[in-house]
Amino acid sequence: MNWINVDNDRMPDHNGTVLCCNINDPEAPICLGVQVADGETEFYLFELGEKSKQVTHWMELPGKPSVG
Repeated sequence: MNWINVDNDRMPDHNGTVLCCNINDPEAPICLGVQVADGETEFYLFELGEKSKQVTHWMELPGKPSVG
């Protein structure tokens, strides 16, 4: 899996939880979020409990591990 740039690539499916990153933050926090509305670059970040337009990249969550 690779990080997807919100400006140059594409946005996630609306209401799909993804990993979000703001590479402009000195600590580069990575957290779970969901796109607020189709076509928007705003995400709701679960760890912060707020909306943000500061997300620069996102990544799909990995699948569940196989059992057995």
